[in-house]
Amino acid sequence: MEDSHPLLLTVCCTSYNQVDYIRQCLEGIVMQRTSFRFEAVIHDDASTDGTQDIIREYAEKYPAIIKPILQQENQFSKHDGSLRRILITACKGKYTANLEGDDYWTDPLKLQKQVDFLESHPDYGMVRTNFSRYYQNENRLEPGMFESMLNMTDTHQDYILNARFAGPCTWVYRTEFDRNRPIFDTSRYFGGDLALVLEISRLSKIKYLGDNTAVYRILGKSVSHMVSAEKTLLFLIRLKNTRLLYAKLQPLGFRMKFWATVCRSYRNKYKSAHRYKDWFKACATDFYELLFHFLIFFAHNHFPKYCSNIIQALSISTSPLFFLKSTLRLFNLSSASSEVNLSSSNIISKPINFCENSIQFSP
Repeated sequence: MEDSHPLLLTVCCTSYNQVDYIRQCLEGIVMQRTSFRFEAVIHDDASTDGTQDIIREYAEKYPAIIKPILQQENQFSKHDGSLRRILITACKGKYTANLEGDDYWTDPLKLQKQVDFLESHPDYGMVRTNFSRYYQNENRLEPGMFESMLNMTDTHQDYILNARFAGPCTWVYRTEFDRNRPIFDTSRYFGGDLALVLEISRLSKIKYLGDNTAVYRILGKSVSHMVSAEKTLLFLIRLKNTRLLYAKLQPLGFRMKFWATVCRSYRNKYKSAHRYKDWFKACATDFYELLFHFLIFFAHNHFPKYCSNIIQALSISTSPLFFLKSTLRLFNLSSASSEVNLSSSNIISKPINFCENSIQFSP
């Protein structure tokens, strides 16, 4: 497409030390056939294996499409929202398509199909599709998504309760949802795919198209397939923390169900490895929360309003001072006062500054 056409979609592609896979990823981008103009922001997070050289090669060959941002310092490891600020400022299209440097697209009409749907259905915020799985260590391609995804409902509560993997390499969504959502401390929360799908499903609807448009590559060291028990524990805690932010916005009965599900998932993860100490460590705070959510539920149905308010204050913090302040505040507020504010300062960093010139593409 000519540059005179308005930019409608930005592909947001991230890479780090993926020299063996990035070429296939970029080929899947440049083969897209669309009736609209799109560009691909390729952010490399200071790779040291030659990945950046391949990105430069494609940027020279397809300058109208490939827009590289080649870092010399790793941004993800800062855990301060730097990476997301860079990406969201660089993605200027009405729609954004997700892709990581080790995954790739197989359908040249993928973007066209998804944008056509979103253009004609303003009540939907995201479109995802079917995909295949490639097990790198086994050199094996499995058509179709994971079995656990077959019964997905794409509702907000389903994403909170089950933390389902929804194939981010297939997503196309309205960029406004990403621009307006909170920026999390990624040492404690997931600030990427999970947080994004939770926010979109909270505010809008998600559409599933059955077309198989991509391949998700499963590596031995991928984030969602870790083998280290310690790393898995940290992964699960960040997963729980992110879902909890949204679970606390739901009705009380759902919050109780959420805590029970979290404890059960931890138990199943560590029981098979006989790592009961890790399971207890992961669940310790959850048992506390589950107990008080039960007391809240009981108080709402069997005790006067003040009793309920006191127990709500207890569930918020173990700090006596904070407990007293919370109790006084809750006496004067409705039950909605126990909801979590997703823009609270101790969880989320400063708002994004969308300065047009704050991002420089690498030469």
